[in-house]
Amino acid sequence: ESPWTQNKGILDNVADTGFPRGVAKRVLSVQDGEHYTAVERLGSVAAPRSSPESDYCVAENPILELQAAVTRVINECPWALEQTPESIVEYLEGEVDEVRKELGLSPRDEDQEDEPVAASQTELDEMLEDELGDLLMNVLFLTSVAKSQSKRSVSIQGAAKRAVAKLHRRCPYIFGTEKVESIEEARAVWQRVKLEEKEAKPRKDS
Repeated sequence: ESPWTQNKGILDNVADTGFPRGVAKRVLSVQDGEHYTAVERLGSVAAPRSSPESDYCVAENPILELQAAVTRVINECPWALEQTPESIVEYLEGEVDEVRKELGLSPRDEDQEDEPVAASQTELDEMLEDELGDLLMNVLFLTSVAKSQSKRSVSIQGAAKRAVAKLHRRCPYIFGTEKVESIEEARAVWQRVKLEEKEAKPRKDS
């Protein structure tokens, strides 16, 4: 049985998220190890192997690779199959604390404060990037688990589209014709639009 047949359900799942089916096939072919020619037929060029990360990311967009990899884990990993939105939120909160630490900010829980790490700026940047990657990974996990476990009609693409639209609405001085001259004016515009959005939402019956 071909790897494409074996992984049909996973490929369908990846396609459902809105990512190109070819990207999912490309990822799976590399991970199968024995079907690297399929990568060439799909027109992909492997990334230069200059770092451990590039050994895994072969597409031009690592975000697509991450979504495909998360989808596989959600479908195949015994640990992931047992996760719930509540458990992923706990991990997400923990990753926020890790990002705070790498930024040199005080943790929310003062008992978790660690000693400063002696490292070069490059190493510090890599550590921060690693924690930001964990944060992004958990956002993708949460989206997938909310959809599969809680039957919520959500996707990372839908979340991204809403975020883009929100920035356009709340920053008309960047994406529109409105003018601001100070931080205070920019903040006032953001809050004004935010209030308008809230008032425009349908109210729940009390």
